[in-house]
Amino acid sequence: MLAAIEQWDKRWSATIFGDGRPQLRLWLVVLEYSAHGLIWFPIAVAGLFAFGPAPLWTNLLITLVVDIAAVGLCKAVFRRQRPSYNQDDMLATVLVDRYSFPSGHTTRATMLAMFAATVFATPTATTAAAVWAVAVGLSRIALGRHHVLDVVVGVLVGAAAFAAVLEFFWVAL
Repeated sequence: MLAAIEQWDKRWSATIFGDGRPQLRLWLVVLEYSAHGLIWFPIAVAGLFAFGPAPLWTNLLITLVVDIAAVGLCKAVFRRQRPSYNQDDMLATVLVDRYSFPSGHTTRATMLAMFAATVFATPTATTAAAVWAVAVGLSRIALGRHHVLDVVVGVLVGAAAFAAVLEFFWVAL
């Protein structure tokens, strides 16, 4: 049963992979960077330095730390290899990040979308954040960085991790 699921996952992932569309790759990489921890951690830290320990920046940093911990733990446990057609040109891939399961960019995009929906609480912000998160997840498959199930589980891990942030660590705004 697991072998059949893995074969299905690899087949669909290869189908979505956008190797034949180099003009699309630039936009996919832009989406990739938009959910990169190397961008979001400095934003959170800069916000803390600029505005002090305001709840917004504290919650953002907590969300990012929980994301890294959840993804790092999953990748260390499962150690699933990235698709064979992945180009090894990712920015700052270290330690367990060389593994595929789950998609860290997808968990982060999911958590950040839920963060935006919680903080801004408007239909426009929620919709824009959700569309961005879905686009990031799809970009991970189209770039060949992840299999479909890496991204699906990334959404689930991101949602569960953000629910944990809200329940246990959230600082009231």
